[in-house]
Amino acid sequence: MNSSLRLRHVFTAALLAVVGSVGAAESGAAKDAAKVSASDSRKANIDQIKKATTDKMVAEHEALAKQLKDASEAQRKEIIAKMAELKKNFEETLNALHKQLREDERKRRQNAAPGRR
Repeated sequence: MNSSLRLRHVFTAALLAVVGSVGAAESGAAKDAAKVSASDSRKANIDQIKKATTDKMVAEHEALAKQLKDASEAQRKEIIAKMAELKKNFEETLNALHKQLREDERKRRQNAAPGRR
């Protein structure tokens, strides 16, 4: 009788350990899913910023192109300089956004579970 009671205690302890580890694994999976969701959300936000920046740049460039058609020689030089500056600013902004995306992806990969790579 004593051995069956001891066996029951060991079995109960093992069962509780398994249930606890399953719960921890599920909560870990939930945390990983939340991180991925946050990363996807951040990526979507950066994509929206990229699209808005692109749309704004295109609109400004088209307006300058229309002005360029009817401009005098002196005005043409100014407009071309504005277009070059606009292009430079646009490229810097996109480079910063792409760098931010790469950094976010790098952080996400570093924080990923080693067995999930």
